[in-house]
Amino acid sequence: MTASRATGREALRRAQIEVVLGGTSVESRPVTELAGGGPLGSLRWLVASLALRGETLRPGMLVLTGSAGGLFPVQPGMTLAAECAGQRVEANVRSQIVGAEDKTG
Repeated sequence: MTASRATGREALRRAQIEVVLGGTSVESRPVTELAGGGPLGSLRWLVASLALRGETLRPGMLVLTGSAGGLFPVQPGMTLAAECAGQRVEANVRSQIVGAEDKTG
């Protein structure tokens, strides 16, 4: 393993993740405390699964590792953001959120 790869992995182990909904921080914790080992655990699983098929990740591929932590309700018009290791992603909820039909009656 190269020194830069080891440094990158260590930085990810020390990284904090923060989730902000509507300007309010709803979750902030080290990625190592996330279920399944967090994004690093998901990435390890993906790399191992690809290797079993003789495939690999290539530069330029985008990997989405799933939920950053807990699940939180959102409403149309709400802004949400997630930040980890100095990278921030923001989105505005524009679609109407449709719930399951009421099956109680």
